[in-house]
Parts: sequence; C-alpha cells; structure tokens
Amino acid sequence: MPAPSLSAPAVRPPPEEERSGQPVLLARAGLAGRDLRLDTLRGFMLVAITINHLDTELRVLTDYVFGFVSTAEGFVFLSGIVAGLVYTRRSASSSPAELRQKARRRAREIYTFHLFSFFTAFIGLHLLTLFTQVESSTSPALFFQEPVTALMLGSSLVFQPGLLDILPMYCGFMLALPLILAALQKGHWGRLFAVSGGLWLLSQFGLRDQLERSLQAFLPVNLGAFDLLAWQFLFVSGAFFGFHWAKSSKSLLSFRPAMLLFCLLVAAPLWFLIKYQHVPTGLSMGLIWSWADKTHLAPLRLVNFIVLAYLIAAVAVRRPRFANFRPLAFLGRHSLIVFTAQATVCLFVLTQPQLFATFAGRTMTAIAMVEFLFPVAWLGEMMARRRSTQPAGPVQPAIRRSVEPIRV
Repeated sequence: MPAPSLSAPAVRPPPEEERSGQPVLLARAGLAGRDLRLDTLRGFMLVAITINHLDTELRVLTDYVFGFVSTAEGFVFLSGIVAGLVYTRRSASSSPAELRQKARRRAREIYTFHLFSFFTAFIGLHLLTLFTQVESSTSPALFFQEPVTALMLGSSLVFQPGLLDILPMYCGFMLALPLILAALQKGHWGRLFAVSGGLWLLSQFGLRDQLERSLQAFLPVNLGAFDLLAWQFLFVSGAFFGFHWAKSSKSLLSFRPAMLLFCLLVAAPLWFLIKYQHVPTGLSMGLIWSWADKTHLAPLRLVNFIVLAYLIAAVAVRRPRFANFRPLAFLGRHSLIVFTAQATVCLFVLTQPQLFATFAGRTMTAIAMVEFLFPVAWLGEMMARRRSTQPAGPVQPAIRRSVEPIRV
C-alpha cells in the first residue's frame, strides 16, 4: 500500500463549470466546501488557548502536553495554511492588485477587532476598578498610570499587554501575505524561506528586543510576548503548504514509516523531558528552556513543533475522522471573533481571584469559559450569513462559492 500523502482533494467540477470551461484548478481548490480537519484543529486550539489563559488544573491537558510546544504555534501555522489556501484560490479570479486589496481589507478587519478588544478592556477595567475601588494586579498597569498614552500606543500596535498581543501580529501577517504568495507564484520559494529564515535568525540574536529597549527610552512600549520576526516563520511555512494545497493535487508531503519513526524518536525524549524533567548531568531545566524560548520561537521549540506537526498531519491524513469533530469545527470556522471574545473576557475573569480560590471554582470557571465560545461562534455565524445575503458585486457566483466558505 502506498504511503499516504498530504495533497489537495480532487473534486469534480460542477456541470456549469464544465460547460463554461473554468480551469480545473478551481475544482482542486475545493468547491465542495471546507476541510473540517483544519476547522477542527483550529477549534481545538481555541479551546486549549482559552483554558491556558486561566490558572486551572485543566491546563495539564492543554498546555505543553507534547514537549516544548504550546497551542499558539499550531494556531499560527494553521492560520498560515488557511490564508495560503484561501488567497491562492482567490488569485484565480483576482489580479495582484485586487488580491493586495483583499488582504489589506482583512488586515483592517483584524485591526478593528483588536481595537474593539483593547478599548473594551480599557474601559471595562477602569469601570471595574471604579466600582470595586481595587486595581487588579492582573490588569495592564499602564491603563491606570498613563491612560492616554496607553490608548495611543495600543491603537498604534506598540503597546501589547498580555492576551492582547496576538491580533497585532496577525495584522502584519495579512499585510505580508500578498508578497508571500507572489514569491510562491513565481517559484521563488527558496528565496522566500531564505528571507523568512534570516528574519527568524535575527530574532534569535535579539534584534526585536534591542528595538524594544531603544523605543522604551522614549515611550513605555510593549511589543508583546510574540516576536514577529520569529513567528512569521510559522505563518510563512503554513502559507507555503496552503498555496500548494490549492494549486495542485500532487503530493507535497508523504508519510513513510521510516520518517514517522524518526519523528517519534526525536519527539519522545522531548515529551519525556517536559513531563518528568530528568535532565542529563551538567544541564538544567532553565538552560533547556532557554533553548525552547517561546517569545523568539527558539530552536528546540521549533524542532519540537515540526516533528509534532508532521505526526499530527499523518494522523489527519490516514485517519481523517480523528480530526473531524463538528462542534470544534464550528468554533474554528469563526476563529477571529471567538479568539477576540475569549481574550477580552479572560482579562476580566482574571481580575476575580475568588473564582480561582478552590479546585471546583477554577474548574467551573474554565468550563464556563469554554461554553462561552459557542454562542460567540453562533454570533459569528449570523454575521457571516448576513454578509452572504449582500450583493456579491463583480465576483461570479461560481467563483464566489469556491473562495468564501473559509474565513482566515
């Protein structure tokens, strides 16, 4: 039996496509609808991220389960796959200028969600402090020390306190996406990864940190817990796979027993190390964690993610039902609004220490937060349906069906 491979699903064009002579590329792009595996994985990561944002024992099931990798790496990588897949499909019916315009429109949408989250947190935490007469230690201090400065810097994306530091990064990703896809369209994937890898390497030498310290001499900037120079590598890698998934039904990634065994041999010691923290003589967990630093996506963390992603992809290809769960896929389908809502609400939940005073309280709080994600996703569904009833404009109906089902 041949080894399974990761490739675009072959879908027969609808009759109207055959009559009109639309290219087979659109069939490969998936006119039949969404790939539930992508949505399910993104939905799972939204649940895990929500739990990880809270101080509960449930984090043992969601945080650093498979070595030195958090859910954030998978979420960024999957977002790159979906972005590459969707915007490559759109390029079949759009000029490069139109594609750039669509990417900028999406970046503006993400920026709008960031502003909504930031201003809601700012106003809500001020009102909560006014009501309780207590300033929570979990609230961004700059909100209260220099409120006007906080608003200006937050709107400029250079003040990114905890839980509010993901969406600014995605704005940058979407603005860069047309350049990424243009390089892939021209076959310059080697140059693309040379540039992306070079930026990642600069991150390892602390370029972002030096820039942040220089700016802090003048303003209280906070560039967040994710170094854009490093984390773009995951998004670019995901966009590479998404591009090829949309473009061709040929195998891009095969899963052979020898390669799977090699990845397991690499991953198993990392999983054992993080679980039991038995380190060789002369090393310390502090030193090892420095090699797996999250902010800069350090080498050990990156290697850990690559082998884990390969193993998960092998399961998703060989046993697709294991990666298909409609409730999670429903969340993943509306990831932007779901992520924004949970990050904003978690900022308020964390200011209430009584919720985390007991095991029962911590567990019920985490469960309630996960349940909260579903009505938010339903709201996203209603908004998407409302958009779909609006005039389609110049885009042809058949093409529109091929590109609209997936929202990045």
